Amino acid sequence: NEYFKQQKYPEAIKHYTESIKRNPNNPKAYFNRAKCYIKLGELPEGLKDAEKCIELDPTFTEGYTWKAVVQFFMKQYEKAYKEGLKHDTNKTSLLYGVQRCVLQINRIIHVSLFGHLDNSVLKALKPISHIARFFPLSLSPS
Repeated sequence: NEYFKQQKYPEAIKHYTESIKRNPNNPKAYFNRAKCYIKLGELPEGLKDAEKCIELDPTFTEGYTWKAVVQFFMKQYEKAYKEGLKHDTNKTSLLYGVQRCVLQINRIIHVSLFGHLDNSVLKALKPISHIARFFPLSLSPS
């Protein structure tokens, strides 16, 4: 976990991989390695580890959150957060994630219709844009 805190994600991945080799049934090792992969932009690997984490412990809500983050990055907005909310309807990170998807979908629709985001749209979206601080994602349209 120290390598992760120091943002040394490749080194952290090596240690989490070693931990998984020693105990392949530890969902938190898969969860931690998934976060590293996601931070490095290696989304398929992050998704695979998040799914393995959920498979090993379906009650571990953070596994669903990070799976949803990957789905968001992969522009799978209709899937992101749905599975996690089935398990925990009150988890703040999941609820904010749904709002984040709605925000991004609204931006995409507006840009596809009008070719840009004008000031009136940006003002309208501002009240919910505070949720962006919960996720390390860009708010710029795709």
